[in-house]
Amino acid sequence: MPLRAIVDNEEIISSFLTKEEWVELTRKVKLNSLDVIICDTDRKGVLKINKNGTQYFAHKRGEKPENWKPENIKIIDIKNQVLLGCNDAGWNSISEYIYTDLYIDIVATKNQHKVGFKIELTSSKLSEIENLQEKYKANDIRVCWLFKKPPKEITNYDDSIQANKEIPSFKLIENEQKQLKVQLNQHNLNIREFISSLLSRKIKFAPELKAKEAQEIEVHFFKHICYNCGENQHAYFIEETLQSICGIEIYIGNSMWNSDSLKYHPNIVNSVLNYEKSEHGSHLKIGEIKERYSRTTRSSYMSFGCYKCDALFGDWYLQEDIREAKLYGSEEIIYVEIESIDLKDHSFHWCYSETKNYCNQ
Repeated sequence: MPLRAIVDNEEIISSFLTKEEWVELTRKVKLNSLDVIICDTDRKGVLKINKNGTQYFAHKRGEKPENWKPENIKIIDIKNQVLLGCNDAGWNSISEYIYTDLYIDIVATKNQHKVGFKIELTSSKLSEIENLQEKYKANDIRVCWLFKKPPKEITNYDDSIQANKEIPSFKLIENEQKQLKVQLNQHNLNIREFISSLLSRKIKFAPELKAKEAQEIEVHFFKHICYNCGENQHAYFIEETLQSICGIEIYIGNSMWNSDSLKYHPNIVNSVLNYEKSEHGSHLKIGEIKERYSRTTRSSYMSFGCYKCDALFGDWYLQEDIREAKLYGSEEIIYVEIESIDLKDHSFHWCYSETKNYCNQ
């Protein structure tokens, strides 16, 4: 059902009227026998409100065009939220935009910029979407797609949508209360909030994830027996993910034979040594962390070693103890603040930041 009509020579967008204004307009139309002309079809209509409280226009009996298919209630509610989000961001917007053979659910304008929004609740073919996107682009309209059932070609293994700068696409998901939200990385945003954030440039395409420079790292201690002298002692591993600037997890793993690994960051090494000297960590026995020569790799690299005989603890041979610690629990955990992390991961994504601090700055 449309949200835009002409009443008494004035274009009305139902979303922008308060409940009181809608009631007054309904009274005015009835009292003065005014025609309500639906912009989408140029046919006569009436004012209505659906069960969710969304105001809209519907065709009068006998005024529906041939082969007219009314939109379902979800489409109406989504369009309403998109319009309100555009308004919140300070953009002008209209629904049911028609230009030559193009139809766009919502088009927002500001200065010389035009942004469209297409809502798809049923399955769509990627080839058709690509063709439409080219037409919109040729008419200087950048269109964003909201999918309930995105094409499989742009769907990730976890059912999220791949980030694509040329065809901005986002998934609509339903929560337990049957409310539709926009899935944006780890966030599920209200449609209105999402649209406002997008048009306010709080959401931006980025080709890579960049870790926050300062964050807290979990350091997990585990037991290990020296293969050379049989002495019981400890080593440690760090959590395998960091937070990006926009809050997405970056998987770093626990790389082997790498002297530049984050686990050897001076802040972590110094914090571990200080903790070992403290009352709480005095039971830990940790050998010197330094470069040692490995016959396996035929090179020297930063490594753990025996606190008693200084034998190298090869990264490969520590993996079984690390797996057990992850499965059954670490011996102990400390948290270390690091303020100089410089790590990037090639990953297309939509960077969301209330402060406009993006991964690709």
